[in-house]
Amino acid sequence: MTTRLLVFAALLLSACEPVASPEPTTVVLGGDRPASLVIPGGVGDDDSIPLIVAMHGYTSNASQLDSYFGLSERVQEHGFALLLPNGLVDDEGDTFWEATDWCCGFNEPDEVDDVEYLSGLVEEARQHVDVSRVIAFGHSNGGFMAYRLACDEAAGVSTVVSLAGTSYLDPSKCKAERPVSVLHIHGDADEVVGWAGGMAKSGVGYSGAEEEVSRWVARAGCVPEAAEMQDPVDLDGSLDGAETLRTRYREGCAEGVTVELWQIEGGLHSPRFSPALAEPVLGWLGLVATP
Repeated sequence: MTTRLLVFAALLLSACEPVASPEPTTVVLGGDRPASLVIPGGVGDDDSIPLIVAMHGYTSNASQLDSYFGLSERVQEHGFALLLPNGLVDDEGDTFWEATDWCCGFNEPDEVDDVEYLSGLVEEARQHVDVSRVIAFGHSNGGFMAYRLACDEAAGVSTVVSLAGTSYLDPSKCKAERPVSVLHIHGDADEVVGWAGGMAKSGVGYSGAEEEVSRWVARAGCVPEAAEMQDPVDLDGSLDGAETLRTRYREGCAEGVTVELWQIEGGLHSPRFSPALAEPVLGWLGLVATP
């Protein structure tokens, strides 16, 4: 009887011990050009989750981008995988993505194939996690690269999130026929990648924020006149109030596609984000409740 009581007590105590919460794991992909894949803990073989491919700006790196947006710290809570690649280094020692004719392999011949590299990383990531959709997420040069993947219909990208990055000045250089969802975030006081677009003396340039969004609205078959104005949000901690205007295109769009433009009034190229920066963006992606 005493032995049975002791066994029962031991079982009761073990049942009361707290179970450790699952933690994300990091896998290194890419061989000679490594990238980190962060996977939320507790994901089963039958669980399909989104993959965010996060691309840094010119002269930056994956670690700085992750710190800026706070993405890896949200992987576990919001249930997405995160791929953090790095661009190559140019003749001046600066990292870059060979995205368009304007941005940003300034000192390199057009022999760099970052589309192939990133597509290969996504395929490698699929060996570790069942990917439900691929989200190309970038800042500045990384935003250009996100649009480039969509233009080339590469890596299975279904969604683009771009901050202060756009695409070709000549729309014919973007060959995409498949519509994708787009969230374009841009400060209208950006002096690096201008809100209205720009052109160098050579004739090479880039599209403006409104023009770029209108192109993806057209590809998706959305009705431009049916644009919806959403409540403004506070993204930039250096500006007073809810400074970011949000315009959504949804009516008439291809099934499952939404195109949205967030205009940071007075916003610069690298806004000083409010602490809850990622929440509105992840909400737009359907990973948290939309504000």
